[in-house]
Amino acid sequence: MNSLSAKSTNSLIALVSAWKEMHDAVIAAADGTVQSPVQINGLRGSLPGFFVSQFMDRTVLNAIHDQQYSGGGKADVRDMYIVVSTQKEADECESDLQTITESKYEIHKLPWWGTLPYRPAAKGSSVFGERAGVLSKMACKNSRSQKPRIFIVPERSFLTPVPPPEYMRSLSISLRKGGEYDIEKLAEQLSALGYTRVPRVGMKGEFAVRGEVLDFFMPGEQNPHRVVFDFDVIEQIKVFDFESQSSKENIDYLLVYPMKEVVWTDELTQKLENILDQEDKDGIINDFAGFDEQRRKGRTVVPGTESQTNGSLYTNERSLELTNDSLENAFGDSAGVNNLRTVGSTNVHLALTDMSRAQKDHILTELSVAHQTEGEELFYGVLWNRQYSLLDYAGNSSYVFFYDWDRLVNAMRLIENEYSKSYRAARQTIPVLMPAYMLFDFLSLAKTHERSFAFKSLDGIAELDGLEDGTTDADAAVTDNGYFKSSLHLSSESPQSYFGNINYLKERISTLQKEGWNIYVFADNPNQALRINEIIKDYTEPSDTSVFPVRVFPLSISQGFSVADEKILVIQENEIFGRKRNAPKSIRKARSKAIDTFVELNPGDYVVHVNYGIGLFKGIERVKAMGTERDYIKLEYADEEFAFVPIEQVNMVQRYIGSESEHPRLDRIGSKSWSARKAKVQQKVEEMAEKLIDLYSKRQASRGYAFPKDTEWNAAFEAAFPYEDTADQFSATQEIKEDMEKPVPMDRLVCGDVGYGKTEIAMRAAFKAVMGGKQVAFLAPTTILAEQHYENCIERFRNFPVRIAQLSRFVPPAEQKKIIASLSAGGVDILVGTHRILQKDVKYKDLGLLIIDEEQRFGVKDKEKLKEMKTNIDCLAMSATPIPRTLHMSMLKIRDMSLLTTPPQNRQPIETAIEEYSDEKVAMAIRAEVKRGGQVFYLHNRVETLEDTRRKIENLVPEMLVDVAHGQMTSEELDDIFRRFKMGGFHVLVATTIIENGIDIPNVNTIIIDRADMYGVSQLYQLRGRVGRSDRKAYAYLFYPENKALSEVAMKRLQVISDFTELGSGFKIAMKDMEIRGAGNLLGRDQSGEVYAVGFEMYLSLLNSAIERLSNSNWHAPDEVLLELEYSGFIPDTYIREAETKMEMYKKIAGVQTQADLDSVWDELSDRFGPVPDEVASLLNLAKIRIICNRLSISSLKEKRGVVYVEFSDVSKISVNKILKLIQTSAGRVKLDPAQPNKIILEAKSIDLKSKSDFIKEKLEQLLA
Repeated sequence: MNSLSAKSTNSLIALVSAWKEMHDAVIAAADGTVQSPVQINGLRGSLPGFFVSQFMDRTVLNAIHDQQYSGGGKADVRDMYIVVSTQKEADECESDLQTITESKYEIHKLPWWGTLPYRPAAKGSSVFGERAGVLSKMACKNSRSQKPRIFIVPERSFLTPVPPPEYMRSLSISLRKGGEYDIEKLAEQLSALGYTRVPRVGMKGEFAVRGEVLDFFMPGEQNPHRVVFDFDVIEQIKVFDFESQSSKENIDYLLVYPMKEVVWTDELTQKLENILDQEDKDGIINDFAGFDEQRRKGRTVVPGTESQTNGSLYTNERSLELTNDSLENAFGDSAGVNNLRTVGSTNVHLALTDMSRAQKDHILTELSVAHQTEGEELFYGVLWNRQYSLLDYAGNSSYVFFYDWDRLVNAMRLIENEYSKSYRAARQTIPVLMPAYMLFDFLSLAKTHERSFAFKSLDGIAELDGLEDGTTDADAAVTDNGYFKSSLHLSSESPQSYFGNINYLKERISTLQKEGWNIYVFADNPNQALRINEIIKDYTEPSDTSVFPVRVFPLSISQGFSVADEKILVIQENEIFGRKRNAPKSIRKARSKAIDTFVELNPGDYVVHVNYGIGLFKGIERVKAMGTERDYIKLEYADEEFAFVPIEQVNMVQRYIGSESEHPRLDRIGSKSWSARKAKVQQKVEEMAEKLIDLYSKRQASRGYAFPKDTEWNAAFEAAFPYEDTADQFSATQEIKEDMEKPVPMDRLVCGDVGYGKTEIAMRAAFKAVMGGKQVAFLAPTTILAEQHYENCIERFRNFPVRIAQLSRFVPPAEQKKIIASLSAGGVDILVGTHRILQKDVKYKDLGLLIIDEEQRFGVKDKEKLKEMKTNIDCLAMSATPIPRTLHMSMLKIRDMSLLTTPPQNRQPIETAIEEYSDEKVAMAIRAEVKRGGQVFYLHNRVETLEDTRRKIENLVPEMLVDVAHGQMTSEELDDIFRRFKMGGFHVLVATTIIENGIDIPNVNTIIIDRADMYGVSQLYQLRGRVGRSDRKAYAYLFYPENKALSEVAMKRLQVISDFTELGSGFKIAMKDMEIRGAGNLLGRDQSGEVYAVGFEMYLSLLNSAIERLSNSNWHAPDEVLLELEYSGFIPDTYIREAETKMEMYKKIAGVQTQADLDSVWDELSDRFGPVPDEVASLLNLAKIRIICNRLSISSLKEKRGVVYVEFSDVSKISVNKILKLIQTSAGRVKLDPAQPNKIILEAKSIDLKSKSDFIKEKLEQLLA
C-alpha cells in the first residue's frame, strides 16, 4: 500500500485537512495573509509533517492559479527547505513526509559529515557523494516537468559554509532523453568529476563505456544509471540493478553530479595554501601558556557583537562583515575570500605548531597530486570570495521551515562551545581554521531569510514587537523576540505510551471508539501491521457498526498525536510496545546471493568434461574455419592433447572440486579410464541415493508434534522486535513456522552472517514452542556465547510469561541442581546452555524444540548425541559458515535451509589485509584504531606464550593498556575481563580463539590474527566477524610468519578470506571451504573418494539424477541435443570485454530450455550491453532451435555443406502423416533418409544462420502442430 487515502475514503489526511484550525493556519501562511517570519505553536508529534504537506499543496495550487492568469506554460513551483536538529530527526522527518505526501514530492536530505568538530571524515566516505548530489540538486533549478522538491537539512549542515551555488552548477551535467551529447566527451567529464572508468560498473563512483552504452553509479543514488545512445543522441536513460545488470525503470531527465562538492584544481590548492600561510603568520605562538594568557587578557580576533561590525547586522550579500586585520590579510584579494559571517564567539587566533605545519604540507601535496586528502572538507567553506550558506541556494523565493525552533536556538550554543573547545587541541596537529570560518551563527543566519516558518515546541506568549534599540544579538538568542512578525496557534496533544501493556491499550481504544473517535495505528512495515492487526482485531473489525473501526497502516511515521476537537487519535507502533524507535533502514549497501555455480573458471583451473573426463581449462579461443567464426573452450588433457569444445556446449564443462592436498591426474582423450571411473562412481552413487531416500522417508514417516497456529501472543512478541524485519528474516520465520506446524519433525539450517538476525528468528521459534506447551533447549558452543544468549533471552522475553534458565560452568553446581529439578518438573520453558544441557542427568519434561547455535563448532560425539535427541523433536540449527557436510545435505534437500543475505543497517564490509608479520605493522594497526576511539583484538592461539605476547605488545605500544583472556581461566575471571573490555577499561585484548564465538563488542573494530596460516577458512571468517559489528569501518590483519613458505592449502584459505569481504559472504565462504576440503561422506565420518574421482559437481549431478530415478517410476533421462550447424556465432570483445561476464552470458545462453528463458536472455543482453549484434543473435537462434529439438525428442541436428541431418531419439512421438505432409509441402527440400528411418534430411543451403534457423524452425514446427 503506497498511500493513506487508498486505504479508506474517510482517511486520516482528509480528517486532518478538515480540521478547521489547521486549514485556516495553512491558508494564512501559504497565501501570505500573515506577515512572515511566522511562529506556529501547538503542533505535536508528527503534525508538523501534515502542516508542511498541506502548505506545499496550497503553494502548488497558488502557482498554477498565478500561471493561468499570467498566460504562461507550466507553473513554476518553489523549493522548500526544512531545518531539523539532528540527522536522526532528518530521517524521521523524511519518513513522515513520504508517508503523508504519498510520493507527490521529491524529498532529499543533506547529510552532516557525522564527525566531531575538527575530526576529519574518512577518505572516500559515502557522505562526500551524498552531499555533492543534494547540493547539485539545490543549485540547479527544478525542471518544470519534475515534482516539487523538499530539502531536509540537519542543523549542523545548515550552519556549515558550502561552495557557491554557481560553482556546483558548473560541476553538474544535465542529461535529457533526445538530447545530443558526445559519449566520449561525457566520459572525460565523468573522469574530471572524480569517477573511475572500469569494464563493468559494480560500485559507487564507477563508470563504464561499452559501444553506445554509458553506465555510471553516482555516489548519492541507490542504483546506477545507464544511458543508451543512437550515435550522439540519447535514446534511453535507465535505472538498473548493479548485481543483475538489468533495468528497473526508464526516465527522461537526469542530473549528473561530482563525487565531492569540491573538485580540487591547482588554482584551488594554491588559494588554500595562501590562506593557511597568511593565517599562520597572524596567529600568536601556539603554546598553552600563551593561549591562556591571551585569553585572560581578552584578546579576540572575531567580533562578537553587532556594535563591533560597524552596526551592520548583515550586508546585501547576506554576509556579516569582519573588520579584523588578520582576517582581511588571510582572506583578502590574494586568497580570494572576504566578508565572513561569524559565530559570535571569541577565540584566540593560534599560529601553527611544527606538527600542524608538517601536516599542512602533507595536505597540500596530496591535493596537488591525488586531488583528495583526509580532512579536505574542513576547508571547503573558505575557498571563495565570501562564505556561502544553504540560504544562498534557497534564494529569497523559497520557503524555510524550522522544526522545533527553541531546540535549534539552544543547540547553537552547544555546537559553538564544542568548536571553541576542540579548536585548541586540533590546532596542535592539523592546520584547522578558527570556529569563525567553520560555522555560522544560527540566529544571524536565520534572520537573513524572510519566508520563514518556525514550529515551536515550548508554549509561551510571543511578543510581536520589533527589536528595541540597544538589544544585543545575545539577548535575541535567548528570547528571539522581535524576529517573528506573526504567530499561529493550534491545539493538539502529544502521544501517549502504553509500555507493552496490551490490555490497557485495548481498554483505551474501546473507550475512545464508543465516544466516536477515529483511531489510526502506524506500523513500520506490512509484517508489523499484520501482527498489530492480530492483537487488536476486535477493534479493527468491530461487531458494533456504529463505531469507527481502528485502521492499521503499514507505513512509517515518527510519532503519534491526538486532536480532541476532531476526535483523531494516531498511535505509532513503538508507543504501544514502549520501546525506543530505531531509524528506518538505510539503503542496503550490498547484497550477497547464493551462487549458482561454485566458482568462475580461470585459465589453469581443473575442469571435468562430461565425455572426456578431467582436464585443464586453458581459456576461450576464437577459431575461423570454412568461412565461419566461433568461440571454443580450450581444454588440455594428458600428453598435451587439446580438446576444443563449442561454446554452446559450455554446460558440459564443470569446475573440478575434489581433494585439498593433491591435484587430480589428467585423463587421456579416448581412453576407457574415465568411463570406467564414472561407471564405478555411478554404482556407489546408486547405493548412497538409496540410503538418502531411506533417511528422508524415515524422517517424513516419523511423527513429531504439530504446533498450533499463531495467536495474538505470537503477533505481539514479533511486533515488539525494535527493528524492521529484512525480507530474508520474514521469509525464514514463515518457513520455520510452517515446518513447526507440520507433524513431521523440523530439521532446518538457517545460514546467515553475524548480526543478520539469526538469534531473533530462533527466539520467535522458541516463543512459538513455549506457546504450544513445549520446552526449548538452546544450545551454544561456548560458555560466553551461552551467557550472551541467556541475557538476550531475558531481555527479549521480559514482558511475556516465559521462564528461562541457564546451564554452563558460569552457574554454581548447587544452582545447576535446582535448575535440572525444575526442568524435569516443567518449571523451565527455555534452557540455554553449552553441551552441559546434553548430559544424561539433564531430563526434560516435554522437549519440543532444539536450537543449535554455531552448529559447525560441535564435534562428532555431540552430533551423535544430538541425532538421538532429534529423532522426533523439531530442530533449528544456525551458522554463518556451515561445515561442508551440513551444507551439502541442505543443498541435496536432506535438510531444509534458509539463507539470510541482507545486511543490517549501515553495516560496512571489513577491510582485510594479509601480510608477513612485522612489529611495525602491529603497532601501526593498534595506534590507528585507538586514535579513532576504538579497541583491538589480538589473536594468539597458544596459552603458554600468551603472557609473552602481552609483554611484547606492551613494549611495542607502551601507551596502551593490554590484558589477556584464554579458556583455562575461571568463569569469574573471564566474565570480569570481558565486562571491563566492553566498558572500555583497556585498549587491547590478547586472546586465544575463545573470542571466536559470542563476543559482541561494537567498539572493537580491529582484529590482528597472528599465524593466520594455521586456521581453517570457516574459523578465519568467524574470527574476522568479531569486528565490524557497528556502522564503523573495521579492519582485519591476517599475519603469517616472515620468510616462511606457506603450504598451498594455507595460501588458498587466506586468499578466500581476502576475496570474500562483501557483506553476507558466509555462505560463499562455506562453498569455498567445501571446494578446498571436499564435502566428506554425508552419512558417516569417512571421506568420500568418489568425490575426488569425478569432481564434486559431477558427483552431485550423478547423485541428484540417481535420487530422481529411484524415487520416480516415470523418470527418464533428459535429452541432450547435439547441434552441429555451420554458422558464425560468438560474443565480440567490442560487445562484452571482460572474460568473466562473457562466460556468464555463454552459460546463460547454453542453459536456455524454454521460450521464456530465451526471451529473458535476449532482454538481458540488450538491456545490459545494448543492441544485440548479429554474431550474438546467431547464438540465440541456435538456442531457439534447441528448444524445438527438445520438444520433438531430436537427439542430433548436424549440418554438412548446407544439408541438415535431423535424428530423432524417439520416433514413436512423431506422427508419420505429419512427416509425409511436410515432405509434400516442401518442394523437395525435406526428404527421408532411406538408410536410417529415424532421420530426415533438410536442404538448408548456404544461407545466414537467422534465415537457416527460421527455415529449420518453420519445418520442425509443422511436426509439432
